[in-house]
Order: sequence, then structure tokens, then C-alpha cells
Amino acid sequence: MTARDYLAPLSARIHLVSRHQRFHDPARLVDALLEDIARRTLAAGASMLGHIKCLAATDTGGRFYASLTDTRTGTRTAGDRGGPSSELTVELVVLVYGLERSLIAETVVTAVRDAAVQSNSRWSVKPGTANHSHSDSFNFYTDRT
Repeated sequence: MTARDYLAPLSARIHLVSRHQRFHDPARLVDALLEDIARRTLAAGASMLGHIKCLAATDTGGRFYASLTDTRTGTRTAGDRGGPSSELTVELVVLVYGLERSLIAETVVTAVRDAAVQSNSRWSVKPGTANHSHSDSFNFYTDRT
């Protein structure tokens, strides 16, 4: 297997809590986050996007799925996108080729941090519950409350 073919899936649980206002459109925030992760992983040297996907839930009962396989077509979202909410939990899975898991994790943390700054939110990123790998999982904890 060449470095371009290397696949190290990463799952993460992301939690965002608005500091002052509600997220007006949580699904749009998730769409932008997935697209940012895709751009950043490609810029970091990923040879190809496999799939960046998530299940998201809001504190107001919204539950939706978002999926990205190509930056040209953008993110696709399905389910109850939910209305304005104060909290958002995202179970994320990133499958990209050609990057080590630690670099993918760093990219995800940076993208979430930037999304939190833009949305004036507290944030955390922890290992996800989804296991898409048969190798050892990467264990990272980042909490910015």
C-alpha cells in the first residue's frame, strides 16, 4: 500500500454550546463544518476524500444526517434539520486517504475551533462512538469551555 492509499478513519464527538444566542440554522453550521474539514484535509495532503459524515442532534429535538463525498457537490443533509437551538452534538466520521489519523484529528480540532469562534460558542471534541477501523483508535481529548 502506498501513502496515497493509506486510510485511517477517525470518529469524534463534537459538542457546541452557544454563549449568547441560539444557532439560527444548526444544519448550515454542520454543512460548513464538514466542508471546512474536507478543504483542510485536502490542503494537508489527503490524496482523496472518502466520506465525511455525521449524525447531529440539537437541544430542541432536531436530528439530522450530513454527508460529504466531494467538495464540488457540497454537503447533503437529510432528516429534521431542527430550528434554532443552543446546543449541538455531532457524531463525526472522517474517511480520507493519504493522511495519518493524528493529522486528521488535528485538522478536525482546528476546524471545530474556528467554527466555534465564528459562532461564539464553547466547544469540545472527544473520541467518537463510531468505530470504522480495525486498527487501534486514536485517542484525543480537546475541551474548550
